[in-house]
Amino acid sequence: GGSRGLEQVDMDQTGESDRGDVLVRVGEIARTVVELEAGTLSYYGQAVELSPRHQVGISRLVDCYVERRDFGKAHPLLEVLEAGITDESDPKALEILFRIGLGAQKAGDTDSAADYYRRVFDKAPEHAGAVKGLANINMDRGNLEQAGYYYRKVLELEKDSLTEDEKTPIYPNPP
Repeated sequence: GGSRGLEQVDMDQTGESDRGDVLVRVGEIARTVVELEAGTLSYYGQAVELSPRHQVGISRLVDCYVERRDFGKAHPLLEVLEAGITDESDPKALEILFRIGLGAQKAGDTDSAADYYRRVFDKAPEHAGAVKGLANINMDRGNLEQAGYYYRKVLELEKDSLTEDEKTPIYPNPP
């Protein structure tokens, strides 16, 4: 009986040790990822320092900041990209304008965000992100009629991705 209890304790300790080893490995992987991310930011940053209008470098740096949810650092870089836009109907230009709007919205500047979303919507009414942004801002402001308009547009744009249940109205035959 007594030795069996010791074996159980040893197994528990081994189990904890194994779990500890796994967590250490995960920590090492996470540290490597963080170091790689820091290196990535450093290299993209250096590219932009060498060539302040380097479109690809700026865009990649913006991607890193957005992924980290650091909109404060992404926003000024997006404005540099905006300054290089020559044709607002170009899909890449529209994506830059949308991302500026998104950054502004995340930073709490809904007026600027709405302006950018509107610019994208005016050129590409099928841009779901801009339509959703306009819907949400109008809803937050209490502009229910405008919010409803944009939410209906979102549903139109996404109707192909809806399930049959989502397409079926709650009251199919209102009185």
